[in-house]
Amino acid sequence: MRVSLHFHDSVHSSSSGDVARILREELGALLVDSATGQSLVESRADAVLRHMNRMADALSIRNLGGTPIQFVTDVPKRRRKARKPVAVDAGFRVSLYDYRIWSAGEVATRPRHLHDICNFAVWCLFPGAKVALNARQIEAARRTSVVARGSAAGSSNRSPEQDAISILDEGGLVALMTPDGTRQGDRKIGLGTVCDWFVFGHALFEGGLTGLEGLRGMVLPVCPESSSGWPASRTERRQMADRRLSELIANPDELRTNHMYQSADLDYVARRIQTSEGSWQSFISATAPLAAPRL
Repeated sequence: MRVSLHFHDSVHSSSSGDVARILREELGALLVDSATGQSLVESRADAVLRHMNRMADALSIRNLGGTPIQFVTDVPKRRRKARKPVAVDAGFRVSLYDYRIWSAGEVATRPRHLHDICNFAVWCLFPGAKVALNARQIEAARRTSVVARGSAAGSSNRSPEQDAISILDEGGLVALMTPDGTRQGDRKIGLGTVCDWFVFGHALFEGGLTGLEGLRGMVLPVCPESSSGWPASRTERRQMADRRLSELIANPDELRTNHMYQSADLDYVARRIQTSEGSWQSFISATAPLAAPRL
């Protein structure tokens, strides 16, 4: 199902510096070592992993099987060609990275790499959706292996579903809609009534923080559980978006292809992110400083 979003107000393009500043404020303490106050990209690798795992533990993030999520050192780049890219004991063709999360709760991480630091931050912001995404990746890999078995193309071909999942993971944007709107299928869509925006794709975070311009993301619209009790704080709206996005990801009728969804400029979304409510600490329950890191 393709959903049309109508943006009523015209927006002038903001500078890449403005986008980077907004995203740093959005990520806040997640990019700073809670023990030293130092930016993660400037910290020692072991200190970065300790910070990541303290945060994951504080938020009780677990994979679908209930195993605690732990961020572990990835294989160095120079050795990657020597390792097998698939999990040989899975019984179907699936990336080793995804399988380790699903089977052992291990997120392979390059500790001082901004891309992986942003991925860690999204795990903290949207733990339910990241777990659902990992489960969907495993199921999509299983289905693709079954379809491709015995075909001339071989089982290494990615399906449109896998492409859509990857685009969401790397470049997803979440539009939290107000309760008004029309009902299409089992989802109620407010046509153009976007209450709040959230960046989900960690590659979008990375690109925005480093000043890349012209970035666009795939928009997934989600609606609240009921028409009453709209959350006043952004933290509560994010938690609601996480729950609803998790349900959307688990729905096999969604994410069949990325062509089901529209895209939006990161510049547009960043200018609508509200960061002034001061409710961040109540969400992460940690003592980390809120100062934005130097990137």
